[in-house]
Amino acid sequence: MKSFLVFIVIFFFSFSFSSEIAEIRKLYQSALIYLDEGKLDLAETNLISILRYPNQNRKAIRTFVSKAHYFLGEVYFIKEDFNKAIINYRIVLERFKEEEIYSKTLYKLGRTLIIADRLNEGIGVLEDFILNYPQNSELIPSSYYWLGRAYLKKGERNRAISYYKKILESYPNSYFAYEVRESLKTLSGMEENEGMISNIPFVTNKNILIEKEKKEKLEKEKELLKKIIALLEIKQELLELKMEYLNRIAREKEESLK
Repeated sequence: MKSFLVFIVIFFFSFSFSSEIAEIRKLYQSALIYLDEGKLDLAETNLISILRYPNQNRKAIRTFVSKAHYFLGEVYFIKEDFNKAIINYRIVLERFKEEEIYSKTLYKLGRTLIIADRLNEGIGVLEDFILNYPQNSELIPSSYYWLGRAYLKKGERNRAISYYKKILESYPNSYFAYEVRESLKTLSGMEENEGMISNIPFVTNKNILIEKEKKEKLEKEKELLKKIIALLEIKQELLELKMEYLNRIAREKEESLK
């Protein structure tokens, strides 16, 4: 009788846990679909719901929790709530070092810190990523790109150019290669304009107007460049989310055929 009761208890808890995993998986899958469709609030709600489940240290749930934090970071990044994105990326890095998304999260944190103008923090994180994952042919060029952006914001143009050139030399077909070429053209134009302005022997009203127009033009070019970069980054995020969803569907189909 006692053995039977033990069996019943074990069966009950096993069944409850399996049911819980099924619910979490459904929330996670729906969240990815909402993200792919651009329904960010619904995706956010589902991901937060995953984080409210107990037993988060059990391996089966732990994987979903780590991915929930990761994708919450993605949601907040797309919403441009960079502080919340940074918090969720950091949770993954602090609590889930064994998960496969760890390295990608390290990159995402560095990039987001730079976009949020926390330049020195972002530079440190991306340099750490490059040091520990030098063979990541997908994210190393992206890391070079954002390091270039960070040094450009810091006014260290030569260091920015050196990172841009690394992309063109080692990853000429990467996602950001075209953008880097355009950035280098802009930087080259800025240098030429600055040289022309510095060679003006004396200042007249006409000189002042010319200089002002050139500076305004350069500011507009830089602002346009920032907008293009933001759109490219968001497009990249959505493509990654779509690939994650498609890969998961493919894996599930493979498993169903076994």
